[in-house]
Amino acid sequence: MKSKSGGDLLFNFYRERADAFIVNLYKASLDLSIDEIHNVRVEVKKIRSFFRTLRTIHLSSPDLKVIDGSREIFKDIFSVTGIIRETQLNLIEMSKMQISNADFNRYQKFIRETENNAVKDFKMLMKKFEINRFAEVNREVKRICENLDYTDIKKYYLDFIFTEIKRIRKMTGSVPDNEQLHKIRKYLKSIHTASEYLMIINRKIKIKRFIKRVKKTEVLLGQWHDRIVFISFLNRYLDLHKNESGTKTAVFTNILDSLNSSVEFSKPELYSEIRDVIRNVKI
Repeated sequence: MKSKSGGDLLFNFYRERADAFIVNLYKASLDLSIDEIHNVRVEVKKIRSFFRTLRTIHLSSPDLKVIDGSREIFKDIFSVTGIIRETQLNLIEMSKMQISNADFNRYQKFIRETENNAVKDFKMLMKKFEINRFAEVNREVKRICENLDYTDIKKYYLDFIFTEIKRIRKMTGSVPDNEQLHKIRKYLKSIHTASEYLMIINRKIKIKRFIKRVKKTEVLLGQWHDRIVFISFLNRYLDLHKNESGTKTAVFTNILDSLNSSVEFSKPELYSEIRDVIRNVKI
């Protein structure tokens, strides 16, 4: 007879994430603070990861139709809140630069246009999001989890984690380029989330330590990614103002050059960090 304890534990953790998502989504819709937007994205990421788990373990379950129907809205929420968060972080970083108020205000106007469009899209998604339908999703998730076998869950997460590690190893034979670092960052996020779910049913100190170690690397890659996003926005800004006099854009060109140098300088350190986190993983 299959043990239901693993599935029950997994559902309880999922339900905590689902409840936190609803609360954070409501808070974010009220004030769009950088912390609340971040919290929404964290919970969406974990929920989407969990849905992928159910899809992989139960490929033929009819209950998945309800869950699959909700995946698109979560994908859209994650995407649009990502744009909002990027604009918020971008202004914070620009405010740290040695530039005049006039230059900052010009750049801020450019950023606000992107942010305002994303906010409009977010509000439209809020209108489309049906809380009652999400409650139906939760009921179906519970039904599926009640029939999950502990061994199947553990095997899925371990296989998933080590598959992602293999993908990273293939890209770290030498210092990775920006495209590879983007993929590695994505894989590490997936590993982190999968490890948290694994920790729920298999509370080993090794897994806890591994999660802590992965998180440290994620922070460094997150800082690298923030600079990449900053560079992207600056390039767009300079492209829009390419016909203006050099005196009006020189300060932004200098910031861009500095950021590009910083990104290149950080790559060897990131390379060493990434190789270290995936070396001899035992969980």
